[in-house]
Amino acid sequence: MFMLKLKIMKNIFLSFLILTLMLSCSSNDSNEAATDVAKETTSVQGDYGDAWKINLEKSVILWWGSKPTGVHNGTIGFKDGYINIEGGSIANAKVSIDMSTIKVVDMNAEKNAKLENHLKTGDFFQIDLFPLASFELTTIDGADSALKVSGNLIIKDSTKNISFSAVSMTTDSSIHLVSDSFTIDRTKWGITYKSNSIFDNLGEKFIDDQVGIKLEIYGSK
Repeated sequence: MFMLKLKIMKNIFLSFLILTLMLSCSSNDSNEAATDVAKETTSVQGDYGDAWKINLEKSVILWWGSKPTGVHNGTIGFKDGYINIEGGSIANAKVSIDMSTIKVVDMNAEKNAKLENHLKTGDFFQIDLFPLASFELTTIDGADSALKVSGNLIIKDSTKNISFSAVSMTTDSSIHLVSDSFTIDRTKWGITYKSNSIFDNLGEKFIDDQVGIKLEIYGSK
């Protein structure tokens, strides 16, 4: 019973956090990540041997999406991830995103599970064919308190380079990187289900193209 209450409280907290992020994002249309063609990447050193690993239990992607009747939000976890640190700063990095872990947290358990299962189908992420998404760093500029991060985001069979702002806190043995809230246009990765920019005559039954994202990544030696 205690664990059930703890899980419910965690879901309520996540819903409140994501809703707060979504509202702050919606007040600023410039939060859409700059999107471009895929860029050349630099392999993580030593075939990951010398790289720091991300903490899979603490690292998370917060997401939210909207339609005329409301907003849904949740989380996605990682499969693995590696970061190279040089001179106290991030040199390169790559993370694999486990699409089977996508969670919805804003409704009751039955409705959450129904939407989670729909998100895993061909209408959205088609995880039977594409179980993983990934993000690989291409450039990172600025100081730890004001970073500009760019990297190739692969979803399904599409790769686009995106850029967003972030901050990082790095010690001799750990790193905590948090992105600003930003959005991506899902149709650029071929996810067009009920998009009113693709299909006509949807009326009020469309789903917004913009998907909100916030990354929180913990890594250590």
